[in-house]
Amino acid sequence: PTASSPVLFVRGMSYVVYRSETVQEIARNTKYARRTTNIASSPVRNEHGDSAIQRNIELIGDVKPEVCHEGQEALIKFGSYAVAAVVEALAKGDVRTRQSAAHILGVIRDSAAIPALVRALEDESDRVRQSVAWALILLKWQPQTPEEKTLYHIAQRQWKELRALGKAAVAILAKTLREGPRDYRRFIAEVLGDIGDSAAVPSLIETLETGGDSSDRHALVIALGKIPDRRVVPILEHSLLKGTKPAERKVAAVALGIIADPAATPALETALGDEDFTVRQDAAFALDKLGWGPPSAEEGSKKSIIYYIAKHDWKKLVRLSPGTLIQMVIPEFIIALGLVDENSETFKSAQRDLVIIVRVAGKTDTGGVGSILEEALLKNRKPAVRQAAAVAWGEVTDKRRAVSILMHAFLEDTDYSVRRAAFATLKSIADEKALANLATSVTKMLTFSGD
Repeated sequence: PTASSPVLFVRGMSYVVYRSETVQEIARNTKYARRTTNIASSPVRNEHGDSAIQRNIELIGDVKPEVCHEGQEALIKFGSYAVAAVVEALAKGDVRTRQSAAHILGVIRDSAAIPALVRALEDESDRVRQSVAWALILLKWQPQTPEEKTLYHIAQRQWKELRALGKAAVAILAKTLREGPRDYRRFIAEVLGDIGDSAAVPSLIETLETGGDSSDRHALVIALGKIPDRRVVPILEHSLLKGTKPAERKVAAVALGIIADPAATPALETALGDEDFTVRQDAAFALDKLGWGPPSAEEGSKKSIIYYIAKHDWKKLVRLSPGTLIQMVIPEFIIALGLVDENSETFKSAQRDLVIIVRVAGKTDTGGVGSILEEALLKNRKPAVRQAAAVAWGEVTDKRRAVSILMHAFLEDTDYSVRRAAFATLKSIADEKALANLATSVTKMLTFSGD
């Protein structure tokens, strides 16, 4: 082949396409590595052996697995004679070289390498640290100090063992959280939260402020919430009020409830109006843990009503005056329904609760409930809200108006779940004449459409 022609290089059951000049280079390097194994097998150690070791040290960091592997095999054949050079490579080489060096030292199993391997547990690369831990296992080494145990368990991702170390592990865990690989953040944050030492707070806050994905932020906020330290309150308040994802705001509300610092009350009160219903719920329960409750004189205020709705405290709601129920509770309830996932149990429960509220308000209603439900059923953009309104119409005392509105929704709404709910309510409240008129309208509609 020409110098630029691609060549298929096969090793075992895998293959890689290389340019031909790359294949030639691989051949030269692997041939050299194999030839030096003869030097390694010789009982005489001289400058030829030293030169061969240094040359193979260069090969173990090669990006091509074939070259790297042959270099490793050659150095392993040298055994203890190569340890000093491999230890130097472990300390000074690039990431690939350091990872290979740890592997080689583990296979050679010379105890003289243990101090260097223990130092390498602090390597900046998690790949290197994992190889170092593997090598130490082969050498049957056991950590002695809390620092050694912490580094050793981090390298092996042994989070349970790190929790058991407790406060002794916090300093190194906090440093790893700030400076280590991102994929460790969530796990280390969880461990620090479970340990609950306030010494971890600055690192948790710093890491939270640097960003990260939603799972990282979720774990960091939860960890901060588990540590009884008031320094975290402003950070959690910011996550609660400014967080872009509902999960982050929800976790912040839960964490503030765990800390139970009265200074967080204003932020939690504001969160009662969050656009996500689950955040409202957690803010309400957090306020409960703070001993907060609406003053009796404000039980009919918008804030109080949102609080009671979020808590599903219907006993409080139904005790309010019919006018308050119609003018404030039902409209706020409809808003809340629009914030809930229609497939969740929360939505099903809220739909049932709306029926109860409408039933109570309808006993003395002069038309206000019907106007609110009519707008919700015929004009609201969210199918889930229209569906709930269709069900609630069954409790309106003005059955004639209810039948008219429900027939309109059944015939005109574009969402199947809304039409189905409207029809189910119609069957429960309409007389035979109204149902006959509905059947006639449906027949005409189908005839006109050609179905």
